[in-house]
Amino acid sequence: MERVRANSGHGAPARPASGPSPASKVLVGILIVVGIVIVAGMFFGVAKGFQGSGIKNDQYQAVFLTNGQVYFGRLSDVNKQYAKLSDIYYLQVTQQQSSDDGLQDGSNANVDPQISLAQLGNELHGPEREMYISQDQILFWENLRNDGDVVTAITEFATNQSSDDSSN
Repeated sequence: MERVRANSGHGAPARPASGPSPASKVLVGILIVVGIVIVAGMFFGVAKGFQGSGIKNDQYQAVFLTNGQVYFGRLSDVNKQYAKLSDIYYLQVTQQQSSDDGLQDGSNANVDPQISLAQLGNELHGPEREMYISQDQILFWENLRNDGDVVTAITEFATNQSSDDSSN
């Protein structure tokens, strides 16, 4: 005759003591492998050319700041506190006065804004060509297409700089 264990009083009959089923062992193994893959993906980056945050290393980025300034460069080393921007350019707006032929005193002269691209590093205070921007000052950033106007201007600027350097 078979022995029956006493019920502990909690409504479920006691089960005979046995190890985990083969199916549960496989499930635990799969969960461990998935966990290792996720951690490795976070550590090494999701794909080549990305740093887990959508930054495309082979392209320039536009970084929009809370003070209204926009910088163009190569964004990297993004963490919880700072983002590193190198090879930096920004837009410079200068006002060109043009007088209307009919005006005598020039008080109502037309103002034509001239927009040009400037490379960081030539300012009076002599900064290096990289900056670390506090994360709380960044509104957003975006990858720039290589055929866009800004990247085309940066490429032309760099080409002119290298030809000026070689002629000196």
